[in-house]
Amino acid sequence: MSSERKLRSALETVCVEHFIFSREAATLNTQEVRAIARIQSQWRSYSIRQQFKRLKIASLRIQTCFRGFCGRKRAHSFSLEASSQLAYVERLKHFHRAATEIQKCWRGSSSRRRIHDFFSRKFYLQSVFVLDQDFRQRMYNRYDNIMGCQLRRETSSRMVDSSVHLASTEVCLGVYDSPFSPAFDNRY
Repeated sequence: MSSERKLRSALETVCVEHFIFSREAATLNTQEVRAIARIQSQWRSYSIRQQFKRLKIASLRIQTCFRGFCGRKRAHSFSLEASSQLAYVERLKHFHRAATEIQKCWRGSSSRRRIHDFFSRKFYLQSVFVLDQDFRQRMYNRYDNIMGCQLRRETSSRMVDSSVHLASTEVCLGVYDSPFSPAFDNRY
C-alpha cells in the first residue's frame, strides 16, 4: 500500500504542477503569439527584400543584354550603310517625307478638332450677328435722337434769332461736349 500512496501523492503533485504550468502557459501565450508574429513578419520582409534584389539583378542583366544586342545590331547596320551611302540618303529622304506627311495629317486633324470646329464657328458667327444687330439698333436710335435734337436746335435758334434779348444766353458747344454723350441729348 505504501507504494500505492506514493504513486497517488506523486500523481497529485504531477497534476498540480501540470495545472500550474498550463495556467502560466496561458498567461504567456499572448506574449508567445506576439513574438511569433514578430519573427514571421521579420522573416517575410527579409525574404521579400532578398527576392526583390534578385529580381532587380535579373532585370538589370536582361537590360544590359538587350542594350548590347541593340548596339551590335545598330553597329552592323552602320557598317552596311557605310558601304551603301546612297541607300542611306534615300532612306533618310523617305523618312523625312513620311515624318512630314504625319505632321501634316496631325496638324490638320488638331486644327479641325480645336480651331476650325464647325459648331463653335457657327456659334461664334451667330453671336457676332446678334451683337451686330444690337449695335445697329443702338446706332439707329442714337441717329434718330441726334436728328430730333438738331430739329429742336434749329427751331430754338430761329426763335433766339428773332428775339434779341436772348442772344447773350446762346449756348456754344465746347471741345469736351461730344454729340454722342447722354448730356448732349439732355441739353437739347
